[in-house]
Amino acid sequence: MGESVEQNRVYTRPVVLGSERLRLSGELHRLITFLNQTLAQDRLEFGLRKEEEGVYVLTLYRIEEFGIAR
Repeated sequence: MGESVEQNRVYTRPVVLGSERLRLSGELHRLITFLNQTLAQDRLEFGLRKEEEGVYVLTLYRIEEFGIAR
């Protein structure tokens, strides 16, 4: 008794690598899903935000891990 227990917690946060406003059409959510599934092992993730009809912002993120020891 009296011993402190150390727990390591790992958190993630997205870091924006780049963003571009584009005119796009078609199966966009399918494209983003494909990219995210394919590049997840490389800790990359894509986001897609609709600004107006046919205009989207495509953002590329790198997912970083950081830990907190308690």
